[in-house]
Amino acid sequence: MVLGLGCENNNIDEFKKILVNDQFDNTNNPPYGNSPSYRTDSSCDTDPSYSTDPSCDTDPSYDNNPSCNNKLPYNFVNQSDNSATKDGKKVRNELNKQYRNLYSNCTTGQFNSLINDKRIKFLSTQDCEDEISCGLKLIGELMEYASKFKRQECPMSELKVGLKCGGSDAFSGITANPLCGKLSDLLLKNKGATILTEVPEMFGAEIILMERSENEEIFNKIVDMINGFKDYFIKHNQPIYENPSPGNKDGGISTLEEKSLGCILKGGTGKITDVLDYGERVSRSGINLLQGPGNDAVSITALTAAGANLIIFTTGRGTPLGGPVPTIKVSTTTELYNRKKSWIDYNGGQLLEGRPIDETARDLYNYIISVASGDKRTKNEINGYKEIAIFKNGITL
Repeated sequence: MVLGLGCENNNIDEFKKILVNDQFDNTNNPPYGNSPSYRTDSSCDTDPSYSTDPSCDTDPSYDNNPSCNNKLPYNFVNQSDNSATKDGKKVRNELNKQYRNLYSNCTTGQFNSLINDKRIKFLSTQDCEDEISCGLKLIGELMEYASKFKRQECPMSELKVGLKCGGSDAFSGITANPLCGKLSDLLLKNKGATILTEVPEMFGAEIILMERSENEEIFNKIVDMINGFKDYFIKHNQPIYENPSPGNKDGGISTLEEKSLGCILKGGTGKITDVLDYGERVSRSGINLLQGPGNDAVSITALTAAGANLIIFTTGRGTPLGGPVPTIKVSTTTELYNRKKSWIDYNGGQLLEGRPIDETARDLYNYIISVASGDKRTKNEINGYKEIAIFKNGITL
């Protein structure tokens, strides 16, 4: 993973061109393997109080995800102390210091275990004549280290699946989301874990989730999560019920409650075993509720940071979006599946044509095992379309 921090957004595009071209290299051993690059949505003049706190927990969580193992963060160092005039070694030390200080007070305390020079390397663009060449050299070292890792067989209890919907339509609550719920139940029978986020899209249906709490502690955590997000909206003068979106309405969804009732179907019928803060990682099997917005890019980032090995993304309107982990798009209709073959991985519209939901869920279950095992690739992997977006303290729906 190449992570662009601060003002270096043009350089991240250069890295991406090289790495994407390499990704589609027809040779058996392209020099940089499958090395995605990402631009963060911040700059060197960003108010730290606006975006740093969520990044503090999310970024180290990414480092713990097997699909996002090695990292090259790079940027300009902070120039408030005229550090641009320092010699190269001091600049590099300053960058390392900033990166470590950024995560030193993480509420989940996950960064200390990640200070590993083989896994994370730092590049200041002011520290070398040709930052692209310097960066590619470091990426090569990271890839050499990562190439030593081998796939190992593991039980289904180790699989963590993120649940997400985006571009929902009137069929979402009839086909793709209930299908996703059946899949969640199958995973839970094998002691796996599923992660459900998009808190604003639980509004109006939260009592159903509360009634499925494993115990009183989890019940209270759900109450706090829902009320906390409503307070967050109120704090930023955002109407709580300014939902569904125009696209949802065009697709036939009429009210927030209708959208929410469809959204939570993705979680199936299992018990809610834990409630996670944004950036916190899954530690229990069962259904985990994750604090996060409905925004597609921000929520798939949260799911990945929480430890999701892959994400099931149901959609009625369609979207090419993908995260750093395999993102399986499930369409609500056969029409969308046939029309957007380059976006959609699985046809949830089969249910409208009479295929039993249990049979379809078992088929989808086998499909995700193939994806998790590396035997099949999702459309976002094939297309090289992967992105992240960190939750900010400003309003995000």
